[in-house]
Amino acid sequence: VLGMATVYPAAYNGRKTFSGEIYRAGLMTAASNQVGIGSRLRVTSKDTGRWIEVWVNDRLPAASDKTIVVQVSGQAAKMLGFNPQKRHQVEVLPLFSPIKKK
Repeated sequence: VLGMATVYPAAYNGRKTFSGEIYRAGLMTAASNQVGIGSRLRVTSKDTGRWIEVWVNDRLPAASDKTIVVQVSGQAAKMLGFNPQKRHQVEVLPLFSPIKKK
């Protein structure tokens, strides 16, 4: 999936995520509406070519711009070389999606 990525605002540190965990900027986590909670994603910056793997434990707000496919944690943003105040073009590849029980 090609799209845009943003970085969690610093004000989110310590807030509960959709999965019930506390958001911590130093973890390799992300929010996405494209895959299930508990999925692992490879996020590649189209600008730098750097890539990281993140665990999805949150959802993007319903009102968010539909071109945003992922919002990454502060640590993930640092590793990708992202400016937290900007949007970044990314490619997102699902690596693992949990099996849903019927």
